Amino acid sequence: MKLRLVLFLIAAALAATVAGSVGASTASACNTSYWNLGCQFYSPHEGHTGTDLCCSADEAVNSTFDTFDTVEAIMTTAGGTWEDKVLLYYDDTWYTVVTHAGSDKVGCYNHHTGTMFVNCRHFDW
Repeated sequence: MKLRLVLFLIAAALAATVAGSVGASTASACNTSYWNLGCQFYSPHEGHTGTDLCCSADEAVNSTFDTFDTVEAIMTTAGGTWEDKVLLYYDDTWYTVVTHAGSDKVGCYNHHTGTMFVNCRHFDW
């Protein structure tokens, strides 16, 4: 009986260690200062955008993701009207020039019919 209890406690401790290390690696992969537009699951036809970081019209979008082989990089007006889009492949970057610096938004959009995990960031170039 004691041997079963000891084995159970060892197995429970091992499971807790593995679960803790998986959570830590996922959290470090989702560095929100780097992935500033999303590090999360995107539902079908969900997107996240951010306004120009400063005063430059030169914006770039970079993304990594799972499940599908592409994600859409998009540019919208401040009101949400789409101005441009391009397909991004894994860890690809779209360099673009926004029409209205300081108010246009760029970001990522899940154009698929299934949920996908997306890391998305925008930056001036």
